[in-house]
Amino acid sequence: MTSPHGDQVLRKSMESARYLQASGADVDQIMARLDEPQLSRRIASKFNTPAAWLATLAAVAGLMFVPAVRAGVADLADGFAGYFSGGNSADAPGRALTGSDQLPRWLTSGGRTDQRLIAEAGGHQLLIVRQRNGEITFSLGNAVGITDSTRGWTRQFADSSAVILGPGPRLDANGVVPFYGLTAGAVASIEIRYERGPPSPAESDQGGFVALVEPGRSPVELAALDANGGVVEIVDVRDFPWGGISGA
Repeated sequence: MTSPHGDQVLRKSMESARYLQASGADVDQIMARLDEPQLSRRIASKFNTPAAWLATLAAVAGLMFVPAVRAGVADLADGFAGYFSGGNSADAPGRALTGSDQLPRWLTSGGRTDQRLIAEAGGHQLLIVRQRNGEITFSLGNAVGITDSTRGWTRQFADSSAVILGPGPRLDANGVVPFYGLTAGAVASIEIRYERGPPSPAESDQGGFVALVEPGRSPVELAALDANGGVVEIVDVRDFPWGGISGA
């Protein structure tokens, strides 16, 4: 039997999986029993991402709803408001892309504009792009895109300093998995804390982060830190399916 929180994660996970069409009739059958309001954001693979990984990413989709411990929370939505409104690029997160940036075709075609690099680590990139219809997509490692309306993202960002987008589908050549997320202006860095051993730090001063996580050490929480190392927000990450990541 799952806990009430586990039930909530399952409901949100299955709703996202419906957009992925990752498990077909099984997802529909589960959703028919869960009777949960529809989750607005959509997750789509832009390449031949394994179906098992799409199901894994769907499973983590609900985790941005996990209650967090906050200290003087800065609203994440404030940092993205200028970009969402199409305003001055100086107010946008990250940096504009240059000619040396290598991007997949899906990020530069189909009327997509305002591509920006929010964070990068170990060759893994977190980007933001505006769709032709005005919706906003976050690209995780140039392989998976998570899309929602500006209103939808603003609602999900409200009253939060850190929002987790999810991990990559597999361990990289260094035995770590990229872990993507967004942060408010008050957050200068984050660290992933484990059941044992030192944390994995990542810079997060441009609106987001890519942390290189060791799933075999059982990640426990994400700590969002200010420039002085003080805790801005804590997010529990124990419910992520770390064992389901390819190679873990």
